[in-house]
Amino acid sequence: MRFTVKKLDSLPSSVTGSKDYGEPGGFKVRVYPGGRKVFYYVYTIEGKTYWFKIGDYGDISLSDARSERDDLSAQVARAKLGKCLHPVAAREAQKVKKRGEPTLADLAGEYMTRWAKVHKKTWMEDERILGKDVLPRWGKRLAKDITRRDVRLLLEDIGERGPVMSNRTLALLSRMFRFGLERDAIPADPTQLIKRIYKEKSKERYLTSDEVKIFWRELEETPRISEQVKDCLRLILLTGQRSGEVVGMRREEIDGDWWNIPGDRTKSGRPHRVYLIDPALQVVNSQKKGVPFVFPSPVQEEDKPLQHLTTRSLSRALIRADNLSLDKFAPHDLRRTLATGLAELGVSNYTIGQILNHSERTVTHIYDRYGHDKEKREALLKWSRHLKTLITGKAPEKVVKLK
Repeated sequence: MRFTVKKLDSLPSSVTGSKDYGEPGGFKVRVYPGGRKVFYYVYTIEGKTYWFKIGDYGDISLSDARSERDDLSAQVARAKLGKCLHPVAAREAQKVKKRGEPTLADLAGEYMTRWAKVHKKTWMEDERILGKDVLPRWGKRLAKDITRRDVRLLLEDIGERGPVMSNRTLALLSRMFRFGLERDAIPADPTQLIKRIYKEKSKERYLTSDEVKIFWRELEETPRISEQVKDCLRLILLTGQRSGEVVGMRREEIDGDWWNIPGDRTKSGRPHRVYLIDPALQVVNSQKKGVPFVFPSPVQEEDKPLQHLTTRSLSRALIRADNLSLDKFAPHDLRRTLATGLAELGVSNYTIGQILNHSERTVTHIYDRYGHDKEKREALLKWSRHLKTLITGKAPEKVVKLK
């Protein structure tokens, strides 16, 4: 049998197992259950038969696969004369060499799989930085050949468009090269002795009372932001929680007027309870029902699980909101606005920290398992009354609830 495109397309798939088809010269096609077809070159050397995978039909054309088979056949002929390794042996030797001298792309992949995705909740940001700035520049180079000067020049180039991102990239590279050093993938860490090139100012931006009033009013009138994103931004201001926790909110986490965030979704790694004041509950209840996420992404990829809105969509929305008559601010600044506002209302720093779910490093905190629900609720009710006064211009009525 000699393969043609028509014959390959008509090969039936097996239900019980794979089936092989071949033409002279060791050129084979294996058809797997489900219809996947894979080209192989089969040869015998020193009495042993080897199958060398060429590629999947569809990823590689029939003519290219046959040409690859011819090259492999010539390599086998040279191997029989002792002039080179045969294809399978050469491939295994390359794997051994690759493990001993990985490229930067190899090291990055190993770091992402074995460290970042295991230990970091923000591993996707590492993946983004590597893909945007590091791999296009160094991906094909041996990791051991990256020098301190290479690192310095990369950081300076990144710093021209974003000093903060330059510092974040240095932190990532330092962690990745230490990982490589610990696994004997590289002989030295090229980030050693390199300090941050750019100084960072501590983030102090928050919205004043007047700005909160303007934000609430003008956000409603902003045409370039979707209602869903507007509600996410409102909920950050109303609860003080992180952007990632808000966009990933699930229906199953809502229990009456409490929002229970599981530990695998918080920065601290601890479960967290957030009291939902009335405006926050109104935001949650106004969203689309019948889906697990409160804020599902409007763009869903086919054949993939339902996705939620991303934090980047919030940041980009504020950049696009050119009608907001406020100095530039980020979604996280709304969280800082709540914290600052609560402090001005006389709420203790400890209670504010409990609302924000800040990590405590004290010995006392290790033994403190009291949830502080009462204090958090009272503080957020104060915040609710304060916001109502700002937004409506009217002082809220004092209502005493009787049991």
